[in-house]
This record gives sequence, C-alpha cells and structure tokens, in this order.
Amino acid sequence: MNMGSGCSTRILVLVSIILLALLGVGLIAGPLGATLLGIEPPGILNVSKPHIQLPSEGILSVAGFTITNTLIACWLTIIFLVVFFYACTRKMKLIPGRLQSFAEMVV
Repeated sequence: MNMGSGCSTRILVLVSIILLALLGVGLIAGPLGATLLGIEPPGILNVSKPHIQLPSEGILSVAGFTITNTLIACWLTIIFLVVFFYACTRKMKLIPGRLQSFAEMVV
C-alpha cells in the first residue's frame, strides 16, 4: 500500500484549483473579459499597451530606395541559409550523415 500517493494527489488537486481560479480571474478581469462582458477592468489591472519603436538606420540610398541595416541583415541571413542548406543537401543519401541529419532536424 502506497501512503505517499494520497498526499501528492491532494497537492495536485489543490494546485490545479488555484491555477484554474487564477485563469478565471485573469480571463474575467483582463482585456478579453472586459471586451466580451463589457466591463471595465479595475484600475490596478488596467495596463497600457507597450509601444515598441526601433527605427532602422539608412546605410545608403539607390535610386530613391534606402538600404537599411535591417535589410542588409535580412539579405545576409537569406544568403547564409541558402548556402547552408545547399551544402547539407547536395549529396543527399537514404541514410543521412551528420550534416544532412542536422538540416533535416532543423526543417
């Protein structure tokens, strides 16, 4: 007879009830509940939405089109991925090697 299982079951049930209660309060008092139920959340729970602004820096301009640091990073990432996956798949085998296995795992 296992005496420890009853104690862990009680703890599991208690933690589950607490988590469900927190989920219910979050849904009702949060933005979703406020929208669906048409209520205003309490002032302490009313949080303004963050405003993220990270402007890219222009590197050079070609025929009125500005090439930014973000655009260059995207181009370099695409070039790297194309070269990497070409190197991984140029000698594909039915039983893959390490590099092909890694590429298949990533995909």
